Amino acid sequence: MYLDPKCEERFPLLDSAEQYHLHLVAVTKNTYEVAAKHFGENSTGSFMLFSFEELPDGDLPFVVHDNRCKPYVHVFDEMTLQTVLSELDTAPDFIKYLKDKEGAIREGRMRSIPGEEQLLGSYMMLGGPLIERPFKQFEDAAPKEVQVLQLGEGEWAEYVNSGTRERLRQVNAASYFWDKLINRFAEAILTGIAPNPTDATVTMHEHAVRMIASQPRHYRGILARECQAKVASTSGQFRISMSFRSGTNSHCCLTLVIVPRHPGQDGDQYREERRSVLYAYGLVSKLQMPDVTTFTLIGTEPGDSELRSEDVLILKIDKLTPELRVQAEALMHEHRVLADVTGPTHTRNALASVFAPRNSQSVLSPPTKIGRNAPCPCGSGQKFKKCCGR
Repeated sequence: MYLDPKCEERFPLLDSAEQYHLHLVAVTKNTYEVAAKHFGENSTGSFMLFSFEELPDGDLPFVVHDNRCKPYVHVFDEMTLQTVLSELDTAPDFIKYLKDKEGAIREGRMRSIPGEEQLLGSYMMLGGPLIERPFKQFEDAAPKEVQVLQLGEGEWAEYVNSGTRERLRQVNAASYFWDKLINRFAEAILTGIAPNPTDATVTMHEHAVRMIASQPRHYRGILARECQAKVASTSGQFRISMSFRSGTNSHCCLTLVIVPRHPGQDGDQYREERRSVLYAYGLVSKLQMPDVTTFTLIGTEPGDSELRSEDVLILKIDKLTPELRVQAEALMHEHRVLADVTGPTHTRNALASVFAPRNSQSVLSPPTKIGRNAPCPCGSGQKFKKCCGR
């Protein structure tokens, strides 16, 4: 993907080593009112969705016909786009809906949908954001000999009036703290006020924010509640961490590290030490979770601190070198980094049952500080800021 017609200037935030799955989406304008008038009977004015080898006979305005010989194209009008994005307002949730919808239509038997909002209502009532293949329940309820399934009218109204929508919003209310955290990091990067001791590029910064933003809405609620409670309950005498496996990728881990400030320590010294602490926790986390390859670490002050700031560090480690393994073991045993790990301390609700954090607590003992211009401990021969410090 390029920014110029000659394909010389690459789009900045894409990694050529990664594989991407593209979803085709088209959005129409100024169709809603005309379609509602055409269908009549209090119609919402959304397009009907047909997926047949051939269209039925007759004139069918405001019907989107899926060409089954080509990649699936999602067609939203101004009303359904707003409706879908208001219910599924994170990238992971929206993308999951696109995947589940494509699967139900192309791999399943769903062929006729009276409107996008009807499909969305059914999706939400089936627990779509929380479970894999939610439309399989719809498939399994129909006799096997039936080749074509048609979604009925009223699915959206049932969802809105069932109480499920309001309960989900109450459960997810805490999650918007996580959104504010993402926005603070993004704003600091875009305005150039974010500390950058390792001369990281915007693309490298974006990877760290992307990992934080890759969590679905209900996971964000769990993360926000757990992290806020941990910060509030922490005094200035302890260094405490809490780790979570990512809700979307089992090879990724999110870790909150609460680092107290020493008496008389100024802000720059504290932030530099905290970044070294985050790096130490990333190394030891790899030692304890060898199957994880991406570690996103967020550092902040204890709850009784007068000041509040956050740092984020992302480490991508496929395998620890012998030198890094020795360093990680020293950090764990000598400096008590993740040395005392316990399981969850309380029972979570049904939404959170699949997301069990790992807690650790130790008396403050700063790990060995690595200077930004010092040789990288991985043995590459480069400076720390140009190698693992990135």
